[in-house]
Parts: sequence; structure tokens; C-alpha cells
Amino acid sequence: RSDRAAEYGGSLLDGAPLPTWINLDPQSGLLIAEVPVGYESFELRLWTILDDGKRIERFVEIDGITGEVTERDTQRAATLTFSEQLLRETQERHGQLDELEAALGH
Repeated sequence: RSDRAAEYGGSLLDGAPLPTWINLDPQSGLLIAEVPVGYESFELRLWTILDDGKRIERFVEIDGITGEVTERDTQRAATLTFSEQLLRETQERHGQLDELEAALGH
């Protein structure tokens, strides 16, 4: 059958190799991430190559705390670099700290 997966692969959203804490088995497609402390989410580009050579690609965001996987918009994903992902995550954290400080009255 030509619709069977021959190989699975993945990278960071910007095309950089997966970090050492993410393992993707190219034969089974099983992805295991041992998420370091401080990563609330990360975005990946995942693909399957079928027996007939056709490539199916998806962009996903994985919640580092719950493991929930959300498919991302390919237009947005194609333009977001890893540095931009880190910057966005940092800005979100600063916003959370500001909210906490306000709630504590500081």
C-alpha cells in the first residue's frame, strides 16, 4: 500500500534539529519529550513520509506541563523562528509576573 508511513521526522518550528530532550523514533513515530523545567510549551514541525514518497507535514504546539498537542496554523508557523518562540515565551512569563506582583500589591 502506498499510504503506509515509511518514516517519521521532526524539527523545531524554524527547521533546527530537535533538542536532545526530545526523542522521535523514525520508525514508529513515537515522540517522547523530557521537558526541562521552565518550558511551558514548545512548537514543532512534524512529518511523515509515505511509501510512495509523499510527505505529510504538520505544525504543532505541545504543552510542556500537560502534554496536550494543538495543531498550529501553517502560515504562522512558517514565519516563527526559534528565537521568536523564546522571546514570546519570555514576554508571556513577564506578563504573568506583572499580574502576580499586582495581585500581591507590590
